Amino acid sequence: METAACSCQPRQTSVCGQQQRHTRPRLTVQAGVHLANQAKCTPVERRNLLKTGLLVAGAVLVQPSPVIAAEPVAQELPRSTEEFGLFELIGNVFSTLEFSMTLPDGFQYVQPGAFAGNAPAPSSANAKQPPPNPLKAKFVNGRQVITIIVRGASDIRPTFFQVTDVSQFGDVDSAKSLFVPRGAYVSSKSVERAEVGSRDTGTIAGVVPLPPQTFYRYIFEAGQTKFAISVGAIKGRLYVAGASAPKSDWDNETRKNDPRQLGPHSAADAPSRVAGMERLTSQQRTVVLASAGAVAASVIVFSLYKGLSGSSSSTRPRKAAKKSPTKPLPPGCFDAVIVGAGPSGGTAAYYLAKVGAQVALLDKEHFPRDKYCGDAVCTPAIKILEEMGVLEELKQNNEAHFADCGGFVSPSGLSYIGTSQHKLGEAAACAVKRTHLDERISRCAARTGADFKEGFEVTSTTFDEQAGLWKVKSAKGEEVSGRVLVIADGATSKLATKLGYCTEPAKGVCSRAFIEGGTHNADFDGVCFYQRESLPGYSAIFRHANDELNFCYYLIPCGKDDMCGNVKESDLKRLHENALKSDPFISKAVGPDAKVERMRAAALRLGGQGLKTTYDDHLLIIGDAAGHIDPLTGEGIHTAMMGGKAAAETILDMRANGDFSSAAAKAYEQRWMKYYGHDFYLSKKGAELIWKYPILLDACANEMQRKGDAMMAKWAEIMTNIRPKTYFLRPDVACQLGFAVVREFWNQKIIGRPDQYALPKAAKAA
Repeated sequence: METAACSCQPRQTSVCGQQQRHTRPRLTVQAGVHLANQAKCTPVERRNLLKTGLLVAGAVLVQPSPVIAAEPVAQELPRSTEEFGLFELIGNVFSTLEFSMTLPDGFQYVQPGAFAGNAPAPSSANAKQPPPNPLKAKFVNGRQVITIIVRGASDIRPTFFQVTDVSQFGDVDSAKSLFVPRGAYVSSKSVERAEVGSRDTGTIAGVVPLPPQTFYRYIFEAGQTKFAISVGAIKGRLYVAGASAPKSDWDNETRKNDPRQLGPHSAADAPSRVAGMERLTSQQRTVVLASAGAVAASVIVFSLYKGLSGSSSSTRPRKAAKKSPTKPLPPGCFDAVIVGAGPSGGTAAYYLAKVGAQVALLDKEHFPRDKYCGDAVCTPAIKILEEMGVLEELKQNNEAHFADCGGFVSPSGLSYIGTSQHKLGEAAACAVKRTHLDERISRCAARTGADFKEGFEVTSTTFDEQAGLWKVKSAKGEEVSGRVLVIADGATSKLATKLGYCTEPAKGVCSRAFIEGGTHNADFDGVCFYQRESLPGYSAIFRHANDELNFCYYLIPCGKDDMCGNVKESDLKRLHENALKSDPFISKAVGPDAKVERMRAAALRLGGQGLKTTYDDHLLIIGDAAGHIDPLTGEGIHTAMMGGKAAAETILDMRANGDFSSAAAKAYEQRWMKYYGHDFYLSKKGAELIWKYPILLDACANEMQRKGDAMMAKWAEIMTNIRPKTYFLRPDVACQLGFAVVREFWNQKIIGRPDQYALPKAAKAA
């Protein structure tokens, strides 16, 4: 029997006669397929997927519309199309940006119509556009067809997180209602996991492991037709592939072994007969599986394009008991095991230990240890530090500097630096080195009762379903056990990735360089600089205690995949160094004699990027590991600490009720969404807006210059999470900014005011 095989290899692609090299490898799928002739059958009843316009692959295969049937088979494939972007046909190999497929003999490509149902495009640009055709590729050999369908996953079931794996639609049984027509008899369903190794991010994160991809496969009957579909999801897109054949073309043995036709045979024979149902001839099996497997495999090209290697030694809980035993914990076990002693992990440990819970706080480093960060601690975090008693320690040891004099510089060079503390009644933020902050929080948790284990590098985690306990092992052979595993190991989160909850590397990045006190010219506490080139990212200078400065540069994901607006993560070093040397505002504040340390960098995971979920049976993910960094500002210390407190509250409720199920853990998501998660959507949209329309930031600076500290205070409240982003939509704020936009448009476009933020040409070319 011929089966599908795949290999990953870089290819040369010609477009309009020119050779272009693609650096990311392609997934080449070779499938020996000899499809049986198809016969028309009665229309298949469509369920949820069909209601949204995504046709089940089998339904498309056996119900071609007259328009499709009349389409001529392409003898020579065009070199480019708006439908696929870049593709070509070399011999019998069809290649798109997403996958490559070796076609069976005799098959030819038919270009799908641009619109659903192949309706003609509207003649007027202003006319209502019909929905795009989900049919993305079609190959025919007479009436034999291979079909590929792609649809936005959010169109099927809206979710807060981007769909990156089909398992987010539920298990193979619950998702069946979305993909299989009502009334169809499902003879086989299966789950397949494809290992995709690791990826070299090309950033400070280095090589990171990638989770395996899940595919659901269904074989079912409807009317007189046998269907097989394979479903996968990644990058917010759902892929459905499949084939069909008349039941009469299937081996007679299939019906003889149909479990519904067992007749007088004994129950002992049932397993072998059910197995026999799937023993098809080579020709019949490839009818329903080869094309389905080909496209399912092609989905993982998104994960493979940076390389293949690596494996995971950790296992995730398969299906934990709904309620763990309420009896006392076994000796030496903990209510919670927290992996990572940053602001989120340390805060969670403190609030758990405070009420007597048994908690282990693990970190691979020995404290004090450094973390590369902007070091800005916003108001919500300041309040938690005060509640813990840590704020007073930081003050007494001169480790915190409270910001009062600050502002920002807009893309056109409009600037405002004012004071906000007298308007707000308190400082909107303070600067604390992570070396001090993380140690103070973790030591506080230890004093409160947490078992703080330094130098504990986690190498494996396993879940004992019967006992309802996680077992966490270190590189030195140490082992701790606990009811709830709390993942708090940072933006790159190796643990969340190994367990399959994190599906892609962090896409944001930030730099940091300390500037020695007394060697610079800065006379402010904190200023953000919005350089046009790197929007929606920005650079900033924050003053620490002892007159030391922290210069940092944030690149925030926006626009196309792997892009941060108009720049890439790999541009960070150039932007950082050019800003210090050539930026007219930053270079002046730093001065010619400043002693600046070497640039350091760290990954940023913003707005829940790449996370399937932040909770599960006996498990929570918090802080940077959960992507709880504001997608507009890049700030994550306050959200980490708020999330850590929310996790502790949830675990205490679970402990009191003896319920550690996913349903009970969902309260954690509800809490963090209430505290700060509701802001992420508008933050993402805000980042997109300022990237596309920098004049909005110019308008804000314009309004601050007119209104002074009152407007500056509003800005500070919004950007430090004191007020939600919806505050920008209040009439008294939105109207002011609307008029400011009009003024800026007049000044820039009509009067032609020069750009005060123009960088030297040499700096741009560097």
